[in-house]
Amino acid sequence: MHVFGVDRTWPELSEKSGRDAFAKRYGGSRSRLDDDRKRWTRADRAAYHGGPGLTVAGHALQRGMHWEVISERRKFRLVTANQVWEVPRGAHGYVNVYPDAFVRPGGDSRAQLIWDGPSQRRTRS
Repeated sequence: MHVFGVDRTWPELSEKSGRDAFAKRYGGSRSRLDDDRKRWTRADRAAYHGGPGLTVAGHALQRGMHWEVISERRKFRLVTANQVWEVPRGAHGYVNVYPDAFVRPGGDSRAQLIWDGPSQRRTRS
């Protein structure tokens, strides 16, 4: 299951050519636009907050690393394995998404949790 909206699986991401193709289609690691037209912008390091330090593909990420996810054109739903969020468009329509797919609305976000399934972890500081 992908939180980042793609139209296919990307098994070749372990190879440089696969990562290059992914970046060409969706944008660089700083800002990407997925197939659902959601903009994923990696937060500035000064904005990293909460959450444990995570390791992805053998690379230790800085504690609190997340993306700010918005859609300028329309409201959208963000679906994870155990939650569904409805996010309005515009200035108050964004959520923070961590590499483990934990979702947290930003400070003035009007995003709403519309389904909350079973989870091992409910909150993050």
